[in-house]
Amino acid sequence: MLVNLAKWPRLYYVRHGQSLRNVGAVTHRDMPTWEVGMTEIGQVQVDEAGAWLAAQLLVEGRTSRVRVFSGLYRRAKQTAEILAQHLRAGGITFEQCEDVRLHEHGTGYYEYADALPDAHAQHVKELAIQLGVYHYFVAPGGESLIDAAQRQLAWLERIDGLVGMGQLGPDDTVIISGHAVTGRLMRGLVRQEPDLLAWYQANKVYPNGGVWCLRAGVDEGFVFAPTVETQ
Repeated sequence: MLVNLAKWPRLYYVRHGQSLRNVGAVTHRDMPTWEVGMTEIGQVQVDEAGAWLAAQLLVEGRTSRVRVFSGLYRRAKQTAEILAQHLRAGGITFEQCEDVRLHEHGTGYYEYADALPDAHAQHVKELAIQLGVYHYFVAPGGESLIDAAQRQLAWLERIDGLVGMGQLGPDDTVIISGHAVTGRLMRGLVRQEPDLLAWYQANKVYPNGGVWCLRAGVDEGFVFAPTVETQ
């Protein structure tokens, strides 16, 4: 449970830019999801987000006490580095670190899918959604959405604890370079939605390079979307 949200730092969650998988340039048969990076368009999207974010911090005088977090997936690390370049250019001092809890929903290794026709695999997925069990489905080597949400909650509770101890507060800024699925789950968690998975299913719009903001514990929704859209 998050008990100190009203005293939280400003939080900006930035989804990585367009990735090679977003446009079908690679599939699970080509490379593991954690190795998938961004396209050139994705880098432009994040470049726009980084410029906007640095400008926001400068206007509000948030030029110190800034922390940038990312998971370990390549596209999130690429995004974090582009954001960091903009912060440095603006003279903003910050700490940067990676946290395994922030990586994307682990969809598994998919070896089993090679034996299935794509049409059949899609039918199984649609049937699981209809039966209401999709959120609990775990592919070999993967995790359910419940598992992914628990990871996000563990990270959020750590931040909440630091706030409770006075080590983080409203004058601090936290920036997360993240993903679509875990970003939606985290947003639902900070909103403390009573039915997280129903809220998750109903809120699917999350643009590459988009930024949502949590201010004083209140979800302000998306505050930035890049002009360059995913192709």
